[in-house]
Amino acid sequence: MKKVLLSVIALGMLTACNVHFTKRVKAQAEEQRQLKGFERIELLGSLDVKYEQADSFSVVVKAPQKVIDDVQTRVEGNKLVVNMKGSNKFLNMGVSDSKGVTVYVTSPDFIGIELKGSGDFECKKLLDTDRLDIVLRGSGDIAFDDIICDQVNVTLVGSGDVDVKHVKALRSTVDLVGSGDVKMRFDDSGEVESLLTGSGDITLSGAVKNYKSHVRGSGDMHTEKLNIGEGTRIVNK
Repeated sequence: MKKVLLSVIALGMLTACNVHFTKRVKAQAEEQRQLKGFERIELLGSLDVKYEQADSFSVVVKAPQKVIDDVQTRVEGNKLVVNMKGSNKFLNMGVSDSKGVTVYVTSPDFIGIELKGSGDFECKKLLDTDRLDIVLRGSGDIAFDDIICDQVNVTLVGSGDVDVKHVKALRSTVDLVGSGDVKMRFDDSGEVESLLTGSGDITLSGAVKNYKSHVRGSGDMHTEKLNIGEGTRIVNK
């Protein structure tokens, strides 16, 4: 009798867990936004954006059903703005809970990402463009796997992280203000110039022709694995 009772209790608990899991799955929603004509992204707050270069425009929002209507996506000029309803451009906060919200974006051309807040932006496939501006203001994360361009400019203000696993560019600039971290690996690139102000870290590796750096503060510039061709290395502290 006792074994039967335990079996019934276990079955009841399993059924309850399964119902709870099903409800959670059903609570997730997906929505296609009809937006186009952008080549930049501005991300506000703590949302996650995953970008991929493609032949066409697409913006897909995946979020809990209760907050998907609060995920705002709009085009201003050539820029796609992504934020939660009630977010403040200065405080980088949203009224709605952004946990579990991911926005998937594709476009033919992409020349800039500006993240303000604690969100995450990532591009895991090759991005081929003429110019790219990467700007992070806050404690968020920006990650690119592979970039080919004429010029790339990285600006980090705050405690966030920018990670570029591979980049091939004629000219690159890195400007870090604060306690954040920037990591970049260059593949047969041209001129690189970096400026570090504060207590952050800049780590550069790979192969470049010319390198110039300026350090103002207690931060560290790591270039031990940066190979410089026939050009020059200029370091100012």
